Amino acid sequence: MPLRIGLTAWRHLAARHPLAYGPQLWGMVFPLAMYTTGTLRLSDALALPFLTLIPQVTVWVALIAWLGTTTAMCLHLVRRYRPTADITTERWP
Repeated sequence: MPLRIGLTAWRHLAARHPLAYGPQLWGMVFPLAMYTTGTLRLSDALALPFLTLIPQVTVWVALIAWLGTTTAMCLHLVRRYRPTADITTERWP
């Protein structure tokens, strides 16, 4: 996870790649939720209660990332498939 976060930060901050919606964003967001779930299940399986501190933080990070990506996807779809009508070129009988 630290490598993924570092590469994403480098891509948008250092390389100045614009932050825009693309399907590849789901490839960055999905592992956040899986990391959270996996760590929580590992703490249960190994009976290590101190590990539950990690999912308590990363669940919020994952939720914010999922909501942001879902919002960006919805906005992208609305902008892309919005009906456009040019009133000046339409002829009325």
